[in-house]
Amino acid sequence: MGHHKLAVLGIAGFLAALAAAQAQEQKMEVPKPGPAHERLEFFVGNWQTEAEVKPGPGGAGGKATAAERCSWMEGGEFFVLCHGEATGPMGKLYSFGVMGYDTAAKTYTQTWYHHDGASANQVGSVNGKTWVFTSESTVGGRPRKRRTTFVETSPSSYTFKHESSQDGEAWVTGVEGTVTKK
Repeated sequence: MGHHKLAVLGIAGFLAALAAAQAQEQKMEVPKPGPAHERLEFFVGNWQTEAEVKPGPGGAGGKATAAERCSWMEGGEFFVLCHGEATGPMGKLYSFGVMGYDTAAKTYTQTWYHHDGASANQVGSVNGKTWVFTSESTVGGRPRKRRTTFVETSPSSYTFKHESSQDGEAWVTGVEGTVTKK
């Protein structure tokens, strides 16, 4: 056989393997949300927040309010997307968040982006009606741990508390409040 015929056979073999791989991919089922994803349904809706910002390095503290709308991501119920607007001691704040469940790590996740360029990534778990999310970061060159706790008080409300710690032992509350579905 000449080199030309070998090249044609090689290309034909490659194309046949590619077609078989594509057919196999098409047979794969699209993943479906599981019970852990379905648990995120609690956060879907329009929410109103009443909170108390504690005095600290960021300022004197005071009352804060927020409105947030959370919905499932288009095309599947794997992620809850939230858009928020808050007014408090630091003025108006805008945020965007994504909540989900990492099947491989078996943890809930939430990532928040704020209009001032700040962002926060947390991992968490739920036990009964209590959700706890944690993260670690560096603030001013010093390690900082953060913890956010949500406690479902009814199908349409929850309380929350944001805390921080340098050593993971002594936690300081920065913000706490009540959130109600509108």
